[in-house]
Amino acid sequence: MLTPGIGYTFSNYIYDLARTNHTQFGEALINAFHVRFPDAPRSVKKATALIQSVNGWLDAHPMLDEQPEDGWGHFIVENTGDGIVPAPTAEFAELLFALDDLAETEQRFERYLSQITPLGKDRALAESPGVRIMTMGGAKGLTVRATIIAGLEQGIVPRPDSDLGEERRLLYVGMTRAKEFLYCTWARRRTGPTARMGAPRVRARRQHCSFLDGGPVESTDGATYIADRWH
Repeated sequence: MLTPGIGYTFSNYIYDLARTNHTQFGEALINAFHVRFPDAPRSVKKATALIQSVNGWLDAHPMLDEQPEDGWGHFIVENTGDGIVPAPTAEFAELLFALDDLAETEQRFERYLSQITPLGKDRALAESPGVRIMTMGGAKGLTVRATIIAGLEQGIVPRPDSDLGEERRLLYVGMTRAKEFLYCTWARRRTGPTARMGAPRVRARRQHCSFLDGGPVESTDGATYIADRWH
């Protein structure tokens, strides 16, 4: 649709092939290309030339097996804008560079692509005034005056059957964002729709996250604390 002369007629032709063969659009496109697009509309010549150009670009820009040292965002910007793959706008390039500092390290390219949208939303929230609600991982690199981490209960943090080292790292990221105030909340007992969160026994008595055991943490009843704090 971005190339003049290749429009809805050709796209519908590929969609029909995909439905008939129960495949994805991209797979149907490549399969049809290999058999020279039988019964295709007149725009097939332009589509064939476009695919050949893209294949040539891919051959000249082999995908890396490991994340480059400066990040996938820099890799994308450096390898686009040569007429085949459009260069990102200045705003998009800025976002990709920023995500290199937020995204996981040593991840594959497809994993990086899946993180662009959620991390981009977290970054937009981070730059907005007022209260920001985000994941602990999305708060990486930010500093705020006060942080509230909700649901810090055993069974929720750490998550069941998760890597304890990674869960501990995420909690550390969340707790070290605050410059002045850090509050962590947890419920001794849950009722209603949230009663099943993180616990196999509904309404059972709960404990705070075991990562806090032995640390310099003071626990107090939330309602009492708020009443005394702003009395």
